Amino acid sequence: MMLRVLQVEVFKLRRSLAFPLLLVVPALLGILSFVIGFAAPKPPVWSTLFHDLILPLWALFLLPMSLAAFSTLVGQIEYRNRGWDHVLTLPIPRWQIFLAKALLVVASAYLMTVLVIPMVVLGGLTSALVFETSIGGELPGAQFVETMLELATSASAMAVLQTWAALRFPSFVAPIALGMSGTLVNLAATIARTNKADWIPWMMPVRVAQDVHSPHYAAVGAAIACASLVMMLGSLDRHNFK
Repeated sequence: MMLRVLQVEVFKLRRSLAFPLLLVVPALLGILSFVIGFAAPKPPVWSTLFHDLILPLWALFLLPMSLAAFSTLVGQIEYRNRGWDHVLTLPIPRWQIFLAKALLVVASAYLMTVLVIPMVVLGGLTSALVFETSIGGELPGAQFVETMLELATSASAMAVLQTWAALRFPSFVAPIALGMSGTLVNLAATIARTNKADWIPWMMPVRVAQDVHSPHYAAVGAAIACASLVMMLGSLDRHNFK
């Protein structure tokens, strides 16, 4: 039954901007890699490009704002044309519907984060081919893929909270405002170089990006995601959707 609910939720998103978003945002970093390939004053190195630019930019800004936008699209599907009136009368436990939507948002974090790797590599190689330049060093390997998976796992708490806001409030303003607030906290904590905000879910992917040998942030993010998911399901199950 749960698999069927997930399939239905994926089908609903086919006519929205959700799926293009999953490709466009990682592609932005591919474009950045393309530009750096020929515009940098000296040939860049793959490891430096990823660890000093791509990872921080993704964790600090692009991933949280992408999740805010994607979760908003997931939530607004039901609020448009009073979709909740139909969905919640189906012979399906309410919690399964909410869980399916949350799983989609969490999955989007993994998909977009993993897609960053081929997009950046493609952009860099295309730039080298077109402008006859080169990017030094070895291409990202298994260790970097592992880091990206840890980053996505640490972002799962953020994804669940974004889903909660998107499903709880009928206006798209709430999840977008939440995503912007989390991003501002990221920027402030990074600029201030403080670790007092590390417990905030939006900061955990940033810490993974800054210290790729700290998998405990992924574990903490996953634990917070599970706890938040339980609270979300309980709260939404009692909520009167209108």
